[in-house]
Amino acid sequence: MRNVIQSVIVYLTDFNNFYVFNEVWNSWFPEGCAPSRACAKAELSNPELLVEKSFMAAAGEKFQ
Repeated sequence: MRNVIQSVIVYLTDFNNFYVFNEVWNSWFPEGCAPSRACAKAELSNPELLVEKSFMAAAGEKFQ
C-alpha cells in the first residue's frame, strides 16, 4: 500500500545518517513513486531511536 502515501516528514537524530537513510528510502519505494518528504534534525522521545517518520496517506474507496 505504499502507493497511497502522499507525504512524509522524517526526523533524524544525526544528519550523518542521512546517506544511509536515503539508500533505504530509495530501495523501499519503486523508482518514480516516492512521495514528497521533508527531513529535519530532532531529539526523539526515545533516545535509542535514530529516525522517526510521520506519514500522510490517501484514504477512501478510490485508493483501496
